[in-house]
Amino acid sequence: MDKPLVSLITLTYNQLNKATKPYIDSLYENTDDSLFELIIVDNASTDGTVEFLQKLEREKSNVKVIYNKENLGYSKGNNQGIKLARGEYIGLLNNDIYLEPQWLSRIVDLFEKLPDAGLISPYVYTPKQCCVKKYLDMVSKSLSCKGFGVRRGLNSLKILESCPS
Repeated sequence: MDKPLVSLITLTYNQLNKATKPYIDSLYENTDDSLFELIIVDNASTDGTVEFLQKLEREKSNVKVIYNKENLGYSKGNNQGIKLARGEYIGLLNNDIYLEPQWLSRIVDLFEKLPDAGLISPYVYTPKQCCVKKYLDMVSKSLSCKGFGVRRGLNSLKILESCPS
């Protein structure tokens, strides 16, 4: 059975070399591009990000870019991207992340197995954690981070096979 299309929305605002390029590289290296459309909302970058995104849009048939003339912020930017989305599922991805092989297939498989699920989040770890080859397992322990209620795992460590470079 074919996997459903996933619309991935990513915001950019400068940080081309530090975040956006490595993110895009990890996305295309670790994801079957027939599974997703990438909608990038640029919030008025001035560091070469716009030119990079224009080239990416020309080279990749599954990329759409919205170029804002001012920084509209996280919520408005994501809402712009969601309005263009064609996928059965929507993923909101920051541009400062590294994606592991088959990450998207695994998440879609979970949605297919858990049809009542409204939100699925992958493991999150920092580059420092990755370099020591450890990250935290998800469990239901509530924490608060910058005023937002979040669920984070604190019960066990898992070993990564490799770290992003």
